[in-house]
Amino acid sequence: MNAHFSKDWVFGLVGAGGFGREVMPLALNSIAMKLGGKTDGRVCFVETSPQSALINGIPCISEDDFFALDSQRKSFNIAVADSAVRQSISALDCSRCRAAFSSVYERRSSRH
Repeated sequence: MNAHFSKDWVFGLVGAGGFGREVMPLALNSIAMKLGGKTDGRVCFVETSPQSALINGIPCISEDDFFALDSQRKSFNIAVADSAVRQSISALDCSRCRAAFSSVYERRSSRH
């Protein structure tokens, strides 16, 4: 793993296929809004067996590498279109990785 990741918080998007590539810009935008525009070293694609180190300029790392990152907090979300695959990923025991399933979308209150 060649990418440098933040020591305080990293977000991994599980799935680097077509759906994941569509979701990543939304995740980046939401995270940038939360962090004042700073997403470098905080965002990556996560794959079982990465085929490329970078996808659209975003690091792509293995599940094991993501779980082993030396960050105080790790969050992830699943962006896999196939429902059976998505369900099998969500059923994994992540206690070994100290990562939390998270939505990067922050609900805004509506004005009435």
